[in-house]
Amino acid sequence: MSLSILIAVVVLWAVPAPAQLDALLRDHVKDGQVHYSALRSDARLQAVVRDLSATPLSRARLTPDGSKAFWINVYNVFTLKLICDNWPVKSIMDLDGGKVWDRKWITIDGQTYSLNQIEHSILRPMGDPRIHFALVCAARSCPPLRSESYNADRLSEQLTEQARTFISDKRHNRFSASDQTARISKIFEWFAADFGSKPADVIRYLAPYAPPAAQTSMKAAPAGWKIAYVEYDWAVNGN
Repeated sequence: MSLSILIAVVVLWAVPAPAQLDALLRDHVKDGQVHYSALRSDARLQAVVRDLSATPLSRARLTPDGSKAFWINVYNVFTLKLICDNWPVKSIMDLDGGKVWDRKWITIDGQTYSLNQIEHSILRPMGDPRIHFALVCAARSCPPLRSESYNADRLSEQLTEQARTFISDKRHNRFSASDQTARISKIFEWFAADFGSKPADVIRYLAPYAPPAAQTSMKAAPAGWKIAYVEYDWAVNGN
């Protein structure tokens, strides 16, 4: 095989084609809810897992968006596998005594990772807080899982849509202009540093996604707003 052909093969094989993952998500995820009882019996899940695991990242030349999309897909796919492997389960927190996040079991290109390593050591250092609206931890209070994979060519559009969808969902985030209180997901407490160093920075971040009645006040006087955190529901996000 010539060098030029070899390079072409490596580039083409750098990240698995999303078609099979897209079809899998389209068939088993509806409005963010996962049909685990059917997904666990779908052979395509294991095929997608094998493809992701075999991705030769050590030789791939991924763009920043390509890398970000790849690792978001890895996190979400392996979380789906985790729930399917333990189905039926009421909550991901029931696994490994609640320490499932730290177990190193995800193998990519010969390296083994935990969910926490992917989130905290790979994705968060990329400096895009919108990842927190794309990573789905299989719980009802998580952002909704999309019925499609993340794609480098559309990543910014997808992440912005995820942010808008999650922040505007009153089950997770509510904004009251009358008492200037934002009752928001614990995601903004756990990862406060990613949204700003002060509570007012978090309010500024949320403002563009808030209802018009609250948006003006949040933008003009963010320091005047109070923050309260909504209880997180860890019940599994599907059936």
